[in-house]
Amino acid sequence: KSLSDDELEEHLCHELMHVVAGQVIDFVDEVLGRIPTDEREALRDWWIRVNESMTSHLTSVLRAAYTETKRDA
Repeated sequence: KSLSDDELEEHLCHELMHVVAGQVIDFVDEVLGRIPTDEREALRDWWIRVNESMTSHLTSVLRAAYTETKRDA
């Protein structure tokens, strides 16, 4: 299935937000690596959910701001 222009824009923006948040992601991954193995898996699952939620939220904010800017131009 090919993506519509809107879907492609959202997907690209989402992936870009992962890059922008890269230092935070790297830091949390490093901290998680220092936690005892038996506790790490649950925290890693939590971090995956938080990371995706944060990235999706940043994507929504950026796209809304961009749409507002385009509309006002």
